[in-house]
Amino acid sequence: MTRRTPPIPTLLRILTLALIPLLGACGGQRLAIEYDYDYDANFESLKTWSWLARKGSETGNAEADKVIREELAAELVRRGFREVEAEADFRVGFLLETDRKMTERHVYTQFGYSYDYMPFDSLMSVNVVVDDYLQGTLIVDIAAPDGKQPLWRGWAEGVIREKSSDEQMRSAVRDAVRSVLAKFPPPATRKKSR
Repeated sequence: MTRRTPPIPTLLRILTLALIPLLGACGGQRLAIEYDYDYDANFESLKTWSWLARKGSETGNAEADKVIREELAAELVRRGFREVEAEADFRVGFLLETDRKMTERHVYTQFGYSYDYMPFDSLMSVNVVVDDYLQGTLIVDIAAPDGKQPLWRGWAEGVIREKSSDEQMRSAVRDAVRSVLAKFPPPATRKKSR
C-alpha cells in the first residue's frame, strides 16, 4: 500500500523557498577576508619563517593562543614554508580582537483576516528583537626578518560562536587561518603608478 502525502499549501511552499537561503547562511560561518602588502617586497624569495617575539598573550587566552599558533604553523607548512629557529626569511605574528555588538530587528506578526463586509481588518503586532553577539577579527602579520618592517597583513572578520565545543572552535580557527593565508603570498606584484 502506498501512502500519499497531502499537498503542501501554496503559502507554505513560498515560505519554505524564502527560508532556504536564510537557513543556508546560518549553517556555516561567514568570514570577511581582507589583506594588504608592501608592493615592493619580493615574496617569491620567502621559504622559511619563525614567530615574531611578543610580550604576553596575543589573545588574552593561553588556550586560544595555542590553537591559533598550531593552526597557523600547520597551514604555513601545508603551503610549503618551513619553520626555522633562526635566520628566517620572514616572521609571523597574530592578534585576535573581539568586540561585543548588538543588532536590532523588527518582527512583524499579522493575524486574523477580513472580508469586504467585515468592519475590521486583520491585526498586526511589532516585536523588537535585539541580538547580542561577539564580533572577532583574526589578524595575521608577515614581517621582514628583523620583525620591524611589515610585508603583508591579512585578516578575517566574523561572528564568534560563544557556545562552541573545542572541536568547533578549532575548526572555526582553522577555517579563518586557511582563508586568510589563501591570500599569501599575494599575486605577482605590480608596481604602483606614481
